[in-house]
Amino acid sequence: QGNQSTDHGGGMHLIEGSAPVLDACTVTQNSAGHYTFGMGIYCRASSPRLTDCRLIANSWADYSAGGGLYCEEGSAPVLTRCEVPPNRLSCGAGAGLFCRDSTILVRECVLAENWVDHGERGGAIFVVGSSQVRVESCALVDNMPKPSFDAGIEPGGQIGVWAGSYDIVIANNTIEGG
Repeated sequence: QGNQSTDHGGGMHLIEGSAPVLDACTVTQNSAGHYTFGMGIYCRASSPRLTDCRLIANSWADYSAGGGLYCEEGSAPVLTRCEVPPNRLSCGAGAGLFCRDSTILVRECVLAENWVDHGERGGAIFVVGSSQVRVESCALVDNMPKPSFDAGIEPGGQIGVWAGSYDIVIANNTIEGG
């Protein structure tokens, strides 16, 4: 709680094959430095399993991505019955979750009120690159980026998808607002 990193991962920095199991944990009020990723949890080539966890109030004022969790380079996180409300980025993408070239399973979770003040896309979830994303039996409520600096960019309030080869499954969810 309340950590500030000058690198990626204000709360946790997971790399190179790590696979921690987090049960009923809270990752809150963390931040990371200028142009960094994963204010709450940063994953590179790692596979954390989170159950009944809360990724809440992780934020940063400069360009960043993945307020709650950022995964890249073959990561495979699984979130079950987790809460991801609210995380806030001043500028960036994916205030709740950001997935780049990875696989993520999000089931029975609540992603709510994740905001990107001057953002690109995806208040709740942003997907880019070669990624596989499955969101099932979740509630996505009032997540959104505010309009971008570039009038040509369409925000994609709840889930944003940008350039790449991706496989996304959205099944049995409640999606409101955003």
